[in-house]
Amino acid sequence: MSVHKFAVNNKNYGGKEMTAEEINNLLQGSPDEMYRALLKELGRYVYVIVYNKLRSCGTNEDVEECVSDVFAELFIAVEDGNVQDVKALAGTIARRRAIDTFRKLSAS
Repeated sequence: MSVHKFAVNNKNYGGKEMTAEEINNLLQGSPDEMYRALLKELGRYVYVIVYNKLRSCGTNEDVEECVSDVFAELFIAVEDGNVQDVKALAGTIARRRAIDTFRKLSAS
């Protein structure tokens, strides 16, 4: 059994990266705690990516909605259990969602 490292530096786990096993344990025990840990560790990272893309055409509400969409998609992916690197996935989802939102806002 291989244990993959998630690129999440969670202070609740001694400042170490959370492993896939720890994420799965949180998911099995308390999904809400896992969601909070991911939001706490990746919230600013995702917000900065989205904000930098949408600041020229979107409102704060547009940015917040896009960030919420990113985390909804991220949580679904993590629950499926096929994620090797949560931070990389969060960044990819954030960039793609922000680009889609940018195109939608620019077209209107």
